[in-house]
Amino acid sequence: MFLVFDTLSKQELRELKKFICSSFFNQQQEVVRFLDFLVECKHLLKVIPSKEKAFQAVFPSQQFSDVKMRLLMSDLHKLIEKYLMYKNYFADEILNKIQLASTYRERNLSKHFEKTINDANNLLEKKDLRHAEYHHLRYKELLERYQFSSQQKRNDEFNLQEISSTLDTTFITLKLRQTCLLLSHQAVYNKEYDLGLLPFMIQYIEQNDLLNIPAISMYYYCYKSLIEPKKLEYFTEYKNLIFKYGNQFPESETRDLYLFAINYCIRQLNQGHKHFVKEGLALYKQGLLTGILIENKILSRFAYNNIVAMAIGAEDLDWVDGFIHEYKTNLVKKFRESTFSFNLARLEYKRKNYDQAIQLLQRAEYRDLLNNLISKTLLLKVYFELKEFSLLESHLDTMKVFLRRKKVIGYHQTNFQNTIRFTKKLLTTNLFDKEKKSNLKKEIQEEKVLMEREWLLEQLG
Repeated sequence: MFLVFDTLSKQELRELKKFICSSFFNQQQEVVRFLDFLVECKHLLKVIPSKEKAFQAVFPSQQFSDVKMRLLMSDLHKLIEKYLMYKNYFADEILNKIQLASTYRERNLSKHFEKTINDANNLLEKKDLRHAEYHHLRYKELLERYQFSSQQKRNDEFNLQEISSTLDTTFITLKLRQTCLLLSHQAVYNKEYDLGLLPFMIQYIEQNDLLNIPAISMYYYCYKSLIEPKKLEYFTEYKNLIFKYGNQFPESETRDLYLFAINYCIRQLNQGHKHFVKEGLALYKQGLLTGILIENKILSRFAYNNIVAMAIGAEDLDWVDGFIHEYKTNLVKKFRESTFSFNLARLEYKRKNYDQAIQLLQRAEYRDLLNNLISKTLLLKVYFELKEFSLLESHLDTMKVFLRRKKVIGYHQTNFQNTIRFTKKLLTTNLFDKEKKSNLKKEIQEEKVLMEREWLLEQLG
């Protein structure tokens, strides 16, 4: 109960108090007293009370009873759940209107029904959203109108085709959205999913000109770009649709749409397609401009890192300098200084300000294991380019021990091991020997897991 209670805001607590003070929902005054005591403890005393102290506050003249206290806690918990369900139920004004219209229809209140269902339609059409849930509400509205018309035994023909088509749009959009989530998960975790009706649905979309519906076309091109990444026209169309219709989806859904596209760019970059650095950066910039990448004033440190990497890759150095400083305060406090210092170090390294880069890398405390390893890799590159080979050899050995001691799994373990291995080969290979140089270059090019491939090849000349 305390875990649920602790999530309630001050406004929600005020609403909850009114809720449980209503005799319609609650007739136990001791529950009200218990709530008052908990609110006082939370906001004034800043402590979680013991059951004994809570019992004494609610029943000052009674001896403590664990059973009675547990029952009281259970009663309050149930009321909190009812309040949350009530709050959630009435959050959707349009759905409420449709359901109220249904009640009026069942009671044969024709005028009330018509006014309420028209109110629902007006509210629905005033909203900019045209996502799956919009089409679902539209379907429910049309279905209510049909049922009312049938009940009144009217002779005018009702548009059953529109009801059916709207239901199709709802289902197709939801199925496409879920499929994109499955494919994204599949790409990361190498897990196969059965896509069910999806192949038949794609054929139906293409044969029935449904791509003029933004909710369908958005996820259709997202799906096509995920399964056929080499056909760049699918991704281009998907990106254009995000920029054009992104405001027709709720923020959380739009954020997912951006992330689908950004992750596509990252995969393309990992495969060596450098021009996608500008595509990815354009998506990030638009996401920052619209605020869609900022959730509760927080920008993910992973997004922050990716933005800096892409901007540096695109040689947009002045812009990224401003970004690093401007969005520092949007990072989670726990990782703020280390993430800021690391990314500023990346920029200074790019500008060949190696001393500043070293200072920034040494200043930060990296709680995140991967960031720690990435920062060590950046320091590796600085030492190499400064020709501080003694420091570099010592650093490589330390990095190797660090990798062995820490739990770095799969791809990342292989990547950093390969980076260390090839850097050591750079140090020990006679680069004036054309054959040895050529062999090393070929080995680097053929290595499947190696994020620093481009840098290593540059050092070979």
